[in-house]
Amino acid sequence: MSDPTKPNAEEELLNFLKSASPEEVLSSVSGGIALAEAELNLIIKLRTNYKLVDPVINVLLYYVLLRTDMKLPASYVEKIAIHWARKNITTAEEALHIAKTEHKEYLRLNNLRKGQEVSPDQITILDSIRGAIKADLTDEQLGKYVRNVLLK
Repeated sequence: MSDPTKPNAEEELLNFLKSASPEEVLSSVSGGIALAEAELNLIIKLRTNYKLVDPVINVLLYYVLLRTDMKLPASYVEKIAIHWARKNITTAEEALHIAKTEHKEYLRLNNLRKGQEVSPDQITILDSIRGAIKADLTDEQLGKYVRNVLLK
């Protein structure tokens, strides 16, 4: 039986994204590898040009990495950053909510174009699990994530 006081995988991730610096998030996701200068410059740009706070930047970076098979295309990151800045996203929770909402809409439209009729919940769960697999999570992390997604 699980401990109700122990945070689930999503809560643990959110706590990490709220408390770590963007540099720590990228380093952690990269297995401790030193960040490229372009990544550091991107973080600076997100802070200065788009006025995003670190927890929002962290959700943005994590979301893009999951969506792009662990790549970090600056132009894509910046398009989302300007969108979130315009919407005045200021917390990790808001950022996570908009990322999930936008992703569900993207999947829904993509499947309509393909002529597939699948419920948005099914698409989101499958796509979330695929993204987690592509993110090279450890087996333990992946198991916790899948368990959490399926128990919703």
